[in-house]
Amino acid sequence: MRYYAYSRISEQKEADRMTTSPVRHPGAEVFGERGFHPDGVPTKLKGVCIHHTLIPTGAAVPDVMWERVIKELQASGCTSIRTSHNPQSPEFYDACDRLGMLVMDEWCDKWWQTNAGSYYADFDQVWQKDLTLFIERDRIIPAL
Repeated sequence: MRYYAYSRISEQKEADRMTTSPVRHPGAEVFGERGFHPDGVPTKLKGVCIHHTLIPTGAAVPDVMWERVIKELQASGCTSIRTSHNPQSPEFYDACDRLGMLVMDEWCDKWWQTNAGSYYADFDQVWQKDLTLFIERDRIIPAL
């Protein structure tokens, strides 16, 4: 079941604008010994790790491809996806939400290491701001 928030933005000189946003259900609970219970139903997370790219499209993944991948994963018994090393596109999260796939967002995979591919050469100076932006960006996505 999906839950929505309806917002009405009203300005004196403009017509009202209505927006609809999917929102997280407040009933998901996590118990140390009994596990994860979205909507009160015990659920085992069976997941995979996915990067932000798909072959052959690279990072410019059409919506229909994410839907196909998610449906194929679900058909194989997968119930969750862990994003690899960075947040995904809004379209990815929307597809996961519509199709009922749970997501665990990964913030980054490199911290102080300055080896090839390191995201942070100045981790100590930027980590708090980057983590805050990461959390604020996707905090209302129901699939997360």
